[in-house]
Amino acid sequence: MRLVERLADLLSRPDVTRRLGLIALGLAAVWGTRVHALYAGCLVLCLILAGASTSIVFPEIGVTADEAVNPIVRLTVATVLAISCLTPLLLAGTWAGRPQVAEASADEPAVP
Repeated sequence: MRLVERLADLLSRPDVTRRLGLIALGLAAVWGTRVHALYAGCLVLCLILAGASTSIVFPEIGVTADEAVNPIVRLTVATVLAISCLTPLLLAGTWAGRPQVAEASADEPAVP
């Protein structure tokens, strides 16, 4: 039971979740479903750009120590939440591998 608690505590940290998500994104791009990797990469990139542009466009929203009011914390959490939700999808495509093209045997005619 302690192992499960420690693992849950480790995965609840944003830095570990981001690293695991980026590793899953890279694996999916190389060995998995590239469409899923492209979608996840674009979504995460848009969320990062949204967080950066919010802090630049609205300077009146101050960055405070109170995390409940701080907009940067909410946008960062949105990125981490998206990565943590997409990681199982990316890893499932990686573990399944790319579909292999079956080679035609000499007895069977090649079908285009």
